[in-house]
Amino acid sequence: DAEAASTPVPTSDVGGHSFALLRSPSPAYDEDAYAIFRHLHRRSNLHVACGALFGCDFLLYDGRREDRHSFAGLRVYSSRGSSSNSGGEPNFPVPTPYDMTGFVRTMNAARKIALVATVARDGGGKVRVAIVDLALEKVLEAPTHVRKGNTSRRRSEEEAASGLARTRS
Repeated sequence: DAEAASTPVPTSDVGGHSFALLRSPSPAYDEDAYAIFRHLHRRSNLHVACGALFGCDFLLYDGRREDRHSFAGLRVYSSRGSSSNSGGEPNFPVPTPYDMTGFVRTMNAARKIALVATVARDGGGKVRVAIVDLALEKVLEAPTHVRKGNTSRRRSEEEAASGLARTRS
């Protein structure tokens, strides 16, 4: 679309510096992100930090940030529209496959688990947080994925990366 290409990126002016806004301001997103942050803070021993460097909303650490690297990136998807459909079931956001593939590939390249989270609210005000682990499946035996070169080093890297998805805190 020519119209989409000519749409300017929204910016914000803070203290004389101009910043591009990655998301449009949204009270629904802010409420969901806070509910997820509160859930992680109260119900786990995880340390939470900003994930903008890796294209996610939060980075998760299983200890103090000064002592270790993050093991996962979490992206928040806010429900849009009403809290439930005509059948009484919550409306969950549906991210695009393109968006998910880019996110998962980025997390895999950084050797982090890719997580997505959303919030479901019932009519009585009860908040439920849903967190899902995403994995990029790759068939390594396929002819297109056969690599030449240092196979022992590559295998050790692949085993280390696959071990990330299996470990849970």
